[in-house]
Amino acid sequence: MFYSLLAGACVFCLVTAFFSWRQRNPLAEWVERRSRAALPLKARISLFLREAGRQAQGYVPRALADLFSSRRLALMLRLAGTPFGLAAGEFQGLLFLAGLAGIAALVLGRALGAGALPGLMVLGAGVGLPLLWVRVSAGRTQARMRRSLGYFIRQLAVGAAGRVSILDMFKDMAANAGHDPLAREIEAVVEEVERGGRKLSEALHDMAANIDIPEAYELAAELAAAERYGGEGLAAGLKTLARSLDARREAESISAVQKAETWITMVIAVTVVLSGSIFMVGAMVLNFLEVWH
Repeated sequence: MFYSLLAGACVFCLVTAFFSWRQRNPLAEWVERRSRAALPLKARISLFLREAGRQAQGYVPRALADLFSSRRLALMLRLAGTPFGLAAGEFQGLLFLAGLAGIAALVLGRALGAGALPGLMVLGAGVGLPLLWVRVSAGRTQARMRRSLGYFIRQLAVGAAGRVSILDMFKDMAANAGHDPLAREIEAVVEEVERGGRKLSEALHDMAANIDIPEAYELAAELAAAERYGGEGLAAGLKTLARSLDARREAESISAVQKAETWITMVIAVTVVLSGSIFMVGAMVLNFLEVWH
């Protein structure tokens, strides 16, 4: 009995030493697998994608990592709502895996005589579509933030003229954090000012860097100038900034209309040319058939 217990203890020590050498903990892995199995499907998919991206991130070549700027990618992911909780490095890893799958599909398609179309489809679906979706989603969020920020700057101008506290107006804006992406950013600004002891202009400048909107930098500059000179000229500066933003938005609208008119003209011209060509070719074919018969 004693020797059996001793042999079992020796086997246990050997197994423990082996897994310790491999830097693994089977018990912790089993607990993690059990906890993952109890999660909802979306959470399991999120964990799988994040783990796969994290594992592949270390194998991404430096040239490819520099091609997709981590800071820019992190900004777009944040504005897109952080899909599946992915960080920039994890997203890069997933793009790298999708690129490898596309290259493998290209080689396999060539070998089997299927051509390059399957590989190009894999590359487009695995690399092109995720990047396009993130870019479009981030652009929509930025456009919504710009509209909200223009309206908020007009409110600040009116409030500053009436001697209302600027921080109080920021707090009122932050109260809409549940359904306004700009309000969520301003909520973080208010928290930094109240708990972190930072100046409002400094926290606002950091927010501008996080959302990459020029108007936010201009608002931070106005507040910084007002803080430097004791609040003098803030109302006038905000009114001037609001007028400038309105003029800029009007110019952008006119430019968008002109671009749309250009595209519509091009589409109409191409349609007319193609239609005329089809009719001409059809008439020539009919005449040729009549002469042939």
